[in-house]
Amino acid sequence: MSAAHARRTIVMLALVGAAIAAYLTMVQTDVVGRAWDPVFGGGSDAVLRSSFSKALPFPDAALGLVAYLAEAILGLTGGNGRWERRPVLPIAFDLIGLGLAGAAAGLVLLQAFVVGDWCLLCLCSAAVSLTMLTICSTSSRAASRWRSRDRKAFAKLKPAKELYESSDDRVARSEFRLFFAAPGTPAPRAARARLPGKARPRRRSCAAPGRASRRGD
Repeated sequence: MSAAHARRTIVMLALVGAAIAAYLTMVQTDVVGRAWDPVFGGGSDAVLRSSFSKALPFPDAALGLVAYLAEAILGLTGGNGRWERRPVLPIAFDLIGLGLAGAAAGLVLLQAFVVGDWCLLCLCSAAVSLTMLTICSTSSRAASRWRSRDRKAFAKLKPAKELYESSDDRVARSEFRLFFAAPGTPAPRAARARLPGKARPRRRSCAAPGRASRRGD
């Protein structure tokens, strides 16, 4: 699964989770009198109106609604190269997904060991959050592999670029630096060869001394 396809899937799941959280918020604020639950019956009302759901000064389902909407907005922002242009967006995207999954796991544990009742829509919201985390971790690993592969390819291309660079380009840059350098600065090696009145040093002869004496004779 590509990173863009994974992000679109997470956005759709976040919108589904936001719809569930909005309905649960209406139940907790008494806009809806009784929660819909064809499986556990009155268990949803017991969970949504328990003392743990009232621990915050606002309905805890409203916090989930805000988190789901933020995840959807971050998933739609930035486009494909956002790791390079705006790395804060994918980091916040992953952190919110991790927080939603942690809250979902805690909610399931509370229903199982503290409240003693089950809420169908709460379990659906938990399943959505855990699925989002799974897809998000998979896409993050794929993106990190592609980034490391791009860095390795760039590291291989950099010496090749220097290898195929023409000597005239190096001389032109050296002369440009020499023109704007402070007085008394020694000329670079590439530009020193083009200075007027400067003869290039002769190469040393690799011939043995015996051969040179025979030529002289």
